[in-house]
Amino acid sequence: MSDVVLRRLTRTANPDLARCTPPGRERPVRQLLDKVEIRQRLVRETVERLREQMAELTEQLAATEHTLERREISRKTVLELATEDGVPPPEPLC
Repeated sequence: MSDVVLRRLTRTANPDLARCTPPGRERPVRQLLDKVEIRQRLVRETVERLREQMAELTEQLAATEHTLERREISRKTVLELATEDGVPPPEPLC
């Protein structure tokens, strides 16, 4: 974090407000801001990891849906061919 931002957040950029910040208070504020930054970084990393997982799952879903579609077409084709040859359609599985 830049010193300018830190000064703004700790109210030391303005001499009148600096009197409101007790000596030594800047450091605890800095430590808190560092902790916030660490947590933000961890959350960003989690977001990125989840986006990558979503992309992978989206690809897997698309491939699986494509496979299912091919199977459905194959089944319909087999039923059509069986009907053309006079073979009665099989009983439904469910």
